[in-house]
Amino acid sequence: MYILVVDDEVEICDMIEMTIGSAFHMPIEIAYSGKQALGVIDKKGAPALIISDYRMPDGDGIYLFNEVKKLFPHLPFIVCSGDPLDLIKIKFPDAHGHLQKPRILQPMIQLLKECLPQPEQKTLYSAIRISHLLRLGEVHYDLYMKLSDDNYVKVIRSGESFLLSDAKRFNEKHLSHLYITNKDALDFLATFEANFELLMGFQKKNPGNNLILSLEAMDIIEKLGRTLGWRPEVVVTAKKCIDLAINTISTNPDILRVLKKQSNSPDTFYSQHAGPLVMVTTIFCQQLGWVSESSQVKLAMAALMHDMVLTDDHLRDVQKWNERARDSGDKSPETLKYRNHPIEAANLIQTIKNLPPDIDQIILQHHETPDATGFPRGLSSGWISPMSAVFIISEDLIQFISDSEDMRIRINEFVELREKFYVEGNFKRVFQALKANLMSLES
Repeated sequence: MYILVVDDEVEICDMIEMTIGSAFHMPIEIAYSGKQALGVIDKKGAPALIISDYRMPDGDGIYLFNEVKKLFPHLPFIVCSGDPLDLIKIKFPDAHGHLQKPRILQPMIQLLKECLPQPEQKTLYSAIRISHLLRLGEVHYDLYMKLSDDNYVKVIRSGESFLLSDAKRFNEKHLSHLYITNKDALDFLATFEANFELLMGFQKKNPGNNLILSLEAMDIIEKLGRTLGWRPEVVVTAKKCIDLAINTISTNPDILRVLKKQSNSPDTFYSQHAGPLVMVTTIFCQQLGWVSESSQVKLAMAALMHDMVLTDDHLRDVQKWNERARDSGDKSPETLKYRNHPIEAANLIQTIKNLPPDIDQIILQHHETPDATGFPRGLSSGWISPMSAVFIISEDLIQFISDSEDMRIRINEFVELREKFYVEGNFKRVFQALKANLMSLES
């Protein structure tokens, strides 16, 4: 017997699978449409229970429900949808349970306990799909590989990046899942629900109405896109995440007021810097395999807000101010302002309600360096997060190639020079992955 989970959103399927796996000893099958679910049933027979979304392409929840009832009239069917609960109950009056996204995980466990005779799982670990870890890119918990029912070995430490090379390494061992402790799993799932709730809320609004950076009008973005081989679908995804980031930021009137002043024209120093950076960070995120919408939105928000407390004088020549900020002997008010702007900006964004985690850390670390000569804290590479590393390398690339006549030549110079600099911690792993992507454009 198995449980069949049906939803066209991959991350929702992953989280439902993880929730069920943390409480029940039962195999789980995944399908992304009603017709695909019927194919699973045709191959494997009747499941013990079905958890299905309502609105899906290629066979929605009502289609699946009706078809299943013809085959198995008494099979438990739980509907999980973002529609209002009253509507779900009207559309599926005979379903065994009705859940409204995003807060579905704990109510789901209760429904499963009512429908299934399976005992609760006693293991100390919960499975998580390797493909899901890759989409997220950054691991906040220790990850384990299962050797046997009683033997788990740690393979990835908390705070490390998770790249395509990691996924390939485990896939070559014929592994589809790694494991985290049940304690960490509870926190992981709670964070996912909070992020998903935030994204759902802002997707219902008109994107981009509150803050305009005129990204498309900027020549450097068009040149970058051509040079770096950005595919149209990648750009579309990046712009969607940027819209979501803008809507999130727009909930705080104080921050919105600051950003509107900084970016009141596509010709301001702030727009000229933030515009390319927000595109590069989100697209590099995708090219690393970190395709989770929440990961890209975090980087987009950080790119939009990281320098919002700086003056025009600072933004006019950031290279000069970076050098002054690294000089610990320079105690001038202007330099101190610049040296501490990551702290000031990180503190300011914490006033945003329901702020997704990690954004303040990215902003706080965006001027740190692998050799511990950065600011404001002079962190060594081991303390700098994977997303911060992506942000730092992206900003470095943009500054390196700015005003270049031939970006392709300048990018090659960047790769050659920085390969000797980004050699430790998350910097090394992220840079090597980005280098492979950049170099593939020449082949």
